[in-house]
Amino acid sequence: MAVTVPETIRSSATSGERILFRTLKEYLPDDYIVYFEPEIQGTRPDFVIIGPDLGLIVLEVKD
Repeated sequence: MAVTVPETIRSSATSGERILFRTLKEYLPDDYIVYFEPEIQGTRPDFVIIGPDLGLIVLEVKD
């Protein structure tokens, strides 16, 4: 199970964001970190995923 920051998703998140959050948390290995809506230079992508064998992925969910 991946580490998520924050540990839970906000209640106002879209259904697509909630589904992807749960899927990433449940199916990614323990050494992965999933950030939900981190602030990066004034922008807030939906997800930033960091994994040792993957590198860095930035995802924007479109429902």
